[in-house]
Amino acid sequence: MNLEKVFNHERCILIEVHDDIACDRWFVYILRCADGSLYTGITTDVQRRVKEHNFSPLGAKYTRGRRPVTLVYEELLCSRSLASKKEYVIKRLSKPQKELLLKTSDNSGCYE
Repeated sequence: MNLEKVFNHERCILIEVHDDIACDRWFVYILRCADGSLYTGITTDVQRRVKEHNFSPLGAKYTRGRRPVTLVYEELLCSRSLASKKEYVIKRLSKPQKELLLKTSDNSGCYE
């Protein structure tokens, strides 16, 4: 088991990640919309979900009017519950805090 840091406003929350147990593949992801806004969601298949946001009526209502969207962040978590908790934490951040998360995360530079 290891601990993963999750930032919530001014404090850091630690989420347990168990390396020694079977793990479902759930992702939390952030999209940058055409208008510059950020959208956060969870899924089991990030590439499929990005395509849905860009081309399908299955994409979130928020992103349908803000296409195209670009993937700027994804993170693998071991359960839907953990992914939902992380999504909640990210959605509570202000836009400047989200931008800082993107700038300081290990994978944020992979997409832009």
